[in-house]
Amino acid sequence: HYVCAMEDLFAEAPEGGIYVQVNDEVLGFSTPPVTENDRTLVPMRFLFEKLGAEVNWDETTNTAIATMPADVTEQIQTFGMAKGKSVSFSIDNITATVNGETAAMDVPARLVNDKTLVPLRFLSENLGYTVTWDEANNTAIITK
Repeated sequence: HYVCAMEDLFAEAPEGGIYVQVNDEVLGFSTPPVTENDRTLVPMRFLFEKLGAEVNWDETTNTAIATMPADVTEQIQTFGMAKGKSVSFSIDNITATVNGETAAMDVPARLVNDKTLVPLRFLSENLGYTVTWDEANNTAIITK
């Protein structure tokens, strides 16, 4: 995995690649992002740990769980009652669990080269982030 400035990446990048930017950093993955039915899937662990989420994997059920703790502002505003966010899902299954509630993803998570690739927008937004697409640079931009 690597992180670099966006200008450096685009100067050397092959055409057609999919990029992910968190704040002002473009992330590099050992297994590159892929597109399935117009949805971008990215390696889960590196991205979500970069966002501050804890990631766990249950090998017996092929289920991943991403947990985002409540931030300090939420805790102050709710007098310590704010709860974190969590998303769990299984490989090749479009049903996910978001904060204890069932939700449907447009495409399922996939296992590629022993890496769990997840639908970027669905999981990022359900963990409290905003995702925009920069068509000109083929880049998904994630912000808080």
